[in-house]
Amino acid sequence: MGYTWFALGVLFHVLNAAAQCSSPLYLTANSGTISLPPYSNNANCYWYIRPSAATVSSYIVITFSSFNTEQLYDTLAGYSGPFISNSYIARLSGTTVPGPVTVYNSAATLWFTSDHSVTGTGFVATYQLYTSSSSSSSSSSTRGSSSTSASTSGTATTSSNQLTEDEAYTQQYVFAVGFSLPFVLASVIDALLVCLPGGR
Repeated sequence: MGYTWFALGVLFHVLNAAAQCSSPLYLTANSGTISLPPYSNNANCYWYIRPSAATVSSYIVITFSSFNTEQLYDTLAGYSGPFISNSYIARLSGTTVPGPVTVYNSAATLWFTSDHSVTGTGFVATYQLYTSSSSSSSSSSTRGSSSTSASTSGTATTSSNQLTEDEAYTQQYVFAVGFSLPFVLASVIDALLVCLPGGR
């Protein structure tokens, strides 16, 4: 029955990691605050920034007021778009407060993960939606890309993907469920073998 306890342990680990995430995970306002309090090991948090008023000429600026994570091992990754499969724009860690990150897209995704040892006090950031005219978008892109090296790879791309709230939360847990499923099935097989005549 060892597989059962292992599968339950994995599921508990996933739910515990998700419970550490603070502030709304799905953000549809034109501006807001994203915060991660002092976190534990093996944290796994997502924030989906999808302002309802965004248009094809919109972009998002994320500004940090505090930042404290384990250098290199507890990281906040940023993506230009509503999925973590979209353009990668930033990978942040350490105790230095990052400069503003500009996402030239109508949506952005943040993903924080921590490893199994050493933690920090987390971070606090705000985001703001802006809309530029087509005539000024190229100059905006130049200014924005120089404000922080992390934003240079997110230059002026616009995603047509539509992300619903259900899809956002589904994406957060699909990996965990997929990882746990083989162990759950092994537990069921193990239990059946025990119940069969002549079983273990």
